[in-house]
Amino acid sequence: MSNYPSDLHRTTFDTPTTNATAWLDATLDSVVPVKCHSHNDYWREYPLFSGLAAGCTGTEADVYLSENGQDLLVGHDLASISPEKTLRSMYLDPLFEMLQHRNSENASSSENDQAKGVYITSSLEPLILLIDVKEKPDIIWPMVIRQLESFRRSQFLTRYEVLPGASKPGRIVPGPLTVVGSGDLHLEQLVSAYDVAGAPGNGGFHVYHDTFLDAPLADLDVQGSGDYQSTNSYYVSSSFKATIGQVRFGFSHCQMEKLRDQVRAAKDRGLVIRYWAVPGWPLNYRDYIWRTLRGEGVEVLNVDEVKEVSARWTSGYLKSVVAMIVISGCAVLFFTMGAFFHYRRVRTAVL
Repeated sequence: MSNYPSDLHRTTFDTPTTNATAWLDATLDSVVPVKCHSHNDYWREYPLFSGLAAGCTGTEADVYLSENGQDLLVGHDLASISPEKTLRSMYLDPLFEMLQHRNSENASSSENDQAKGVYITSSLEPLILLIDVKEKPDIIWPMVIRQLESFRRSQFLTRYEVLPGASKPGRIVPGPLTVVGSGDLHLEQLVSAYDVAGAPGNGGFHVYHDTFLDAPLADLDVQGSGDYQSTNSYYVSSSFKATIGQVRFGFSHCQMEKLRDQVRAAKDRGLVIRYWAVPGWPLNYRDYIWRTLRGEGVEVLNVDEVKEVSARWTSGYLKSVVAMIVISGCAVLFFTMGAFFHYRRVRTAVL
């Protein structure tokens, strides 16, 4: 396997206009998608657009319930939300406009057709919208489902469905947008949001649903049993630091075995493993971790640096570690000697 992503590219970050379709045509005509997740995307200069211009196949919005309980607001914490920063205005509306532009009025002429995604260079590459629920999941997730109605009618959503009268189990039908719930949302709440009167599909979660879970990696049984499967979840995630630990001097044998076990367990269930809180500094340390994760089968990199992930990654991390140790040691020795001689001068002057 190559040390670098196979889909390297660089791109110019054009300023998005209020017309999402015009920006789509002007910017994404040559962008090659990269398997990366735009972490805390709403902090970027141009939320959604910056990540798409870098080729990210995943984006993220943290959501809170508005004070009047009528809308979903995007922000990292309660201090950063405001009434105009809604899930609709920042993500859903521009995404729907772009997908409409990329497809005919009826996205699918038959059950086997798949609507085109946002990336012109890779029409069937889906975009993953991760919605991190920060509070009140029993209220927020049904609202998310309702706000996705226009996508649902146009068959833009990845969905699980059991066909009427079918004797076989249900199937996953891919779409250009896959919506995944994370944060305070748990599987029971995701299921219950569909098991109510008037929910999409009219048959409950196990007959139809078009949102999925970001499953906790810590709860994933390596042996392959449990509740989390590709029929109800998409990602399976964990903190890199909490799960793998520090790798300052390279991945240890135990850490590599743990990483491989976790990747294997995720793939056995058809889930996409995602590590967040991957160290971002020094740069060659970050790139060493990225390279190792990609080489071991981690399909999606959770990144803050969306432009850097599509560029050629730095190398020589272990040499840099040795250099840092030597430089730090010399600095400590120099400081210690300086302090010692200063002490001797002071002591001599006193005597």
